[in-house]
Amino acid sequence: MLPLLGSVVGLYAIADTYSCFFARRHARRAYYSRARERARELGLPLLVVGDPDTGYITKYFGRDYGCGDVCTDLSGCPACAVRLPGRLEDVLPTLAAQSHVVFVSVTLEYVDDLPLCIRELERVAAPAGLFVVRVEPYSSTFWLYPGAKWVLFSAPPASVWRYRRY
Repeated sequence: MLPLLGSVVGLYAIADTYSCFFARRHARRAYYSRARERARELGLPLLVVGDPDTGYITKYFGRDYGCGDVCTDLSGCPACAVRLPGRLEDVLPTLAAQSHVVFVSVTLEYVDDLPLCIRELERVAAPAGLFVVRVEPYSSTFWLYPGAKWVLFSAPPASVWRYRRY
């Protein structure tokens, strides 16, 4: 009986992980498209937070989003033409207020000082110009991302910020 239960739980975890994976891919593509359109509407550069070529996903499934006009990530966004490598807490304060439309993909869970990053993202982002894709905290996918420091329950554009320390 115990092996059967283990198999059922394992199958559920795999199904949940794939479900969240495809939902997140859809969200990334949709939010990136909306952010790119908003940047064009406002005539502002699109700042992408989170290297679009990180991990095995792009190797096997292709990119979910592009580099934008500027990309920032700890990895340095090596495949992007214009990049600001470094910690988000250090990069954002160097940018002018309301100077970019900002697209953030599954990055904020890993920053050291989330409240500071939120303030800086809101300062740098143009009006209605902040698009955040997050990891679903109640999915098995969340546990596959080692090093997460924060759980984001909600974020713009769909809602207000709600988070807690992991």
